[in-house]
Amino acid sequence: MKASRLAGLAICVAIASASLLTCGTPKPVCTSKSCLLGCCDASGLCQVGSLPQVCGSNGAACVACTSTQICQLGYCVNSSNCKATGVSCVTAGECCANSCTGGFCGSGTTLPCSATCSGCCTGSGACVSGSDLAICGKGGAQCQTCSGAQQCLGSTPPLFCKDPGCAGCIIAADGGCAGGTSDSACGKWGITCQACGNADTCSSAGVCTGGNCAGCRDSSGFCQTGTLRGACGNDGGLCSSCQTNQVCLNSQCHSPPDAGSGGNDGGCKTSGACVAGVECCSGTCTNYSCGAEGDGGP
Repeated sequence: MKASRLAGLAICVAIASASLLTCGTPKPVCTSKSCLLGCCDASGLCQVGSLPQVCGSNGAACVACTSTQICQLGYCVNSSNCKATGVSCVTAGECCANSCTGGFCGSGTTLPCSATCSGCCTGSGACVSGSDLAICGKGGAQCQTCSGAQQCLGSTPPLFCKDPGCAGCIIAADGGCAGGTSDSACGKWGITCQACGNADTCSSAGVCTGGNCAGCRDSSGFCQTGTLRGACGNDGGLCSSCQTNQVCLNSQCHSPPDAGSGGNDGGCKTSGACVAGVECCSGTCTNYSCGAEGDGGP
């Protein structure tokens, strides 16, 4: 009898010990009710929610603000030292809109490389410096590959690659120097030979001229598309080189489009350059220009 009582006592002690081991302080649960003024971190703890590294409110998951943001009222917002639309940039993190296109801070929308690039555009649409013999160009033109003894010297297409020792033009296929007065191989100053189009003919000076130019003509007389940042224009007029903080849209130099600014009615645009209909009071953006109110659109 005594032995059985001792055994029973031992069982009770074991059960009590197990209970003590399993019953500890309950793990806190972070919710919108328990963490109304802060945010919940990855460990389930409620943080104050006003620090850049743990920013949030209403019990939402904490987020880490970027280096150009601060935490205000539980939200990551751009700090005063971020760059506005149109200011030169290298990475998107520098810009208030977190968008860097063609070397300029944008509004989160995409513009063509030719309209924004101060260097040259690769086949994939990337903007590069354009100062290399294999990737040469300026003003948003398509990058060229210099041939033979050409050097990357020029500032407007097709005058990027030049061979100072050639009075005519350089044949891209073999680097040879041609006379430069043929309609199929026109050029001077050692540039890459051009085939004249748009009813142009090659003059004795090595310039394609005389025909219809829907774009613009550069200072040498060559017809450009008129959509390049370094050669912007239309109707055969003289090309313009857009200023530092401008882009070429609709063959005209504009300040970069910026959604929600530059107009009336709460910030929408009544006219001017655009990328998306949301920027325009009319809701219509056609060929990078805001349409008149009542035009409809997306």
